Amino acid sequence: MTSQHMVGRISGIPIVLDMTFILLCLFFGSSFLVIGSNASLLIAVMVMVGGVGSVLVHELAHAWAGRICGIGTTHIELNGLGGLCYLERSGRTRQEEIFILLAGPASNLALWALFHWLGHWAVVLAVPGGDTDFDAETVPRALELLQPVLSGIYLLASVNIMMFVFNLMPSFPLDGGRALREVLAPRIGGPAATRLVACLGFVVVAYCLYTALRGGGALGVLLAIHLGLANYAAYQVDGRTPWKRRN
Repeated sequence: MTSQHMVGRISGIPIVLDMTFILLCLFFGSSFLVIGSNASLLIAVMVMVGGVGSVLVHELAHAWAGRICGIGTTHIELNGLGGLCYLERSGRTRQEEIFILLAGPASNLALWALFHWLGHWAVVLAVPGGDTDFDAETVPRALELLQPVLSGIYLLASVNIMMFVFNLMPSFPLDGGRALREVLAPRIGGPAATRLVACLGFVVVAYCLYTALRGGGALGVLLAIHLGLANYAAYQVDGRTPWKRRN
């Protein structure tokens, strides 16, 4: 019995769901679900649904950037480590490859700005006269009712800025590491660029392990293992890394 199921198509691109992605969603929403209040339940639902949407937008950004470059997408997979966009081939030029790679993190930066904009205007519309400079004791009832929604919106903004920063880290197989390799390869050669990024990736792995030991939990350990294996494999490869998927 397979753990992956196709759940639909977006712009003709098959979306494949791995059951581990559900565990990831529950992991992020569990801290609010255990509180048990209606407000925390609303925040949990917003974070889980918005998180799924953010991952999808990130992977679709890779796919749409590939489409601009004339490259098709076989499918998008949502899994326990986030998502993967499988393109039919790599870009013809380094410029195309960098454009496709950076489209994902750019979409998260745009979502971060969008959620902050939504949060700002939610407050403006809830406060009479649009005045956001108010004392906590005089917060209108409308704003109190809106507080769980605001919390969910700003949490989603935080999730997206973290996705933006994480995916730009200089490590394989992250977008930032692979884009950095494309920038360095013409200057120092493909194999040297690959090994340099892999070495930087081991630093990122060490940081992930450090944060996991400082309270990041099992997810930090899994990320560290995933990045460690990818960077070790890249370090053994001469020339251009053969991946066709985008994180």
